[in-house]
Amino acid sequence: MDFKALSPDSRIWIFQSNRKLTDDEKDNIRIEANHFTPLSISLVHAQHAGPLPRHHDDPFDRMLIAQAQLEGLSIVTHDSAFEAYEVNLIPT
Repeated sequence: MDFKALSPDSRIWIFQSNRKLTDDEKDNIRIEANHFTPLSISLVHAQHAGPLPRHHDDPFDRMLIAQAQLEGLSIVTHDSAFEAYEVNLIPT
C-alpha cells in the first residue's frame, strides 16, 4: 500500500540516527504526531489575562485561560481551579 494513501493516524514515523534523540527532539515529534500547533503569547492575550479574577493564583495558568477564551480553545487539565473560569475544559 502506498504510504500516502494511509490515514495520518495509522502512519508510523521512523527516524534513523547515529545518536539518541534529545528531549527537545522527542517533544517536537510528539507535537507533530498529535497535530498540535504552538501558540505564542500576544499582547492581546496578556491584556486579557491581567484582569481575570484570581480564582487560580498561578499567572501562567491564567494566561492559558485567557488564550483559550480568546482563541476558542479547550484546556486539558485535572486542575479543578480552572472550573471557576468560563473556558472549555477536557478533564484528565
